Amino acid sequence: MGFLNTIEVADYLLLKGMNLRDVHGLVKSITMYCKKRNKTIKDLNLQELTQLSSFFDESIYEYIEYDKKSERN
Repeated sequence: MGFLNTIEVADYLLLKGMNLRDVHGLVKSITMYCKKRNKTIKDLNLQELTQLSSFFDESIYEYIEYDKKSERN
């Protein structure tokens, strides 16, 4: 279940203004980062995410946490 929310991360980044090609590359990098550290995307803290991209802020958690995703829809 750790990488099911990659689509939500991609949606978030697109809404923040990142282009699709860069989104694809970043999501791939995030997935590899998580696998190396035995983490899920949801496990990443904001500092880790902002080191990967300045597009991230605290609102990302509204997209990647499943209980909050249902509130967003």
